[in-house]
Amino acid sequence: MRGRCPLIRGWCAVAALTLAVGIAAPRPSVAQTETPTPAPTPGGDCCSVHAGAGCDLSDCQSCVCSGDPVCCSSSPDADRWDAICVADTMDPTHGCNTLCPCAQTPVPTPTPGGPCCNPHEGPGCDIPDCQACVCGEDGHCCGLNFTCEPDGFCWDETCVLEASTDCSASCPCLPPLTPTPTPAATPGGDCCTAHGGPSCDDSTCSSCVCNIDRECCDNVWDQTCTDEASVECSDSCPCAGTGDCCSAHDPAPGCNETSCKECVCGIDSPCCSDGEGWDAECVSEANIECAAACPCAGAPAGTAVAWRAGGHLLLLRSPGLDGRIRIGVHADPFPPAGLT
Repeated sequence: MRGRCPLIRGWCAVAALTLAVGIAAPRPSVAQTETPTPAPTPGGDCCSVHAGAGCDLSDCQSCVCSGDPVCCSSSPDADRWDAICVADTMDPTHGCNTLCPCAQTPVPTPTPGGPCCNPHEGPGCDIPDCQACVCGEDGHCCGLNFTCEPDGFCWDETCVLEASTDCSASCPCLPPLTPTPTPAATPGGDCCTAHGGPSCDDSTCSSCVCNIDRECCDNVWDQTCTDEASVECSDSCPCAGTGDCCSAHDPAPGCNETSCKECVCGIDSPCCSDGEGWDAECVSEANIECAAACPCAGAPAGTAVAWRAGGHLLLLRSPGLDGRIRIGVHADPFPPAGLT
């Protein structure tokens, strides 16, 4: 064999090269199988971006996806709850902001404890024995089966009252003050003067006024009631009016001298009636029939007078404004000046 190699050198070289190349040449590649990426799990926090369609709160998800179906699409180019979906949870257009808790600021939980003798937001109070006693009677005070509302009092006035009464042995709270009752105003009083009680001493006057103004008999007899007694009810009340008895001031009724007003209105009631008032006829009656009770200058000229010996009776005659002769009685033991 050694002697054949020189004869065929070229062939040996080619064979050797071919063998070497064949050994070094790579084998044909085998196609690799790719592992598929798993699809994102649906659902997640409705208020945060996440892979996978939809979110964990069904009402919130339904609202968002009704306006933006992409948020619930599982197609490869979607299949995620993105920032737009999160923004939709706070959009009031479809009311999603009321179904999704994303725009709501968490309400802080009141800190437990506080002064046992004062209302406070948190449940319980700072003295364990007092708290145990009060909450043993009223679980509300410790938030048992109850959520303390923000801006409210879990340990409220009722808890403080229980601490100061039922649990006073365990709680250093002062007993509640007993309010001093305000005495009721005594009914009655001067009908012509404002006073704190209801009604007034003259039943006829009181009835008249209270038929007009019920407050005068239900509450207090104030200045309004007094004014009504002097005006609208001047015929029933012994109160002086505001006008001069010796001058006409209609349609205002009555006059400023009680005795004169009562005398004149006893003869001529319209003089004390609201709307008709103290007119010239009433002034004439004040000067003639009621001269003794009225502070007027005297009977007008032409008055005829008869005096009964022994006094106590004075007959006055005078033509009235209507031409009729008027006769009045003057009960006085002494005759007017100039008469005997």
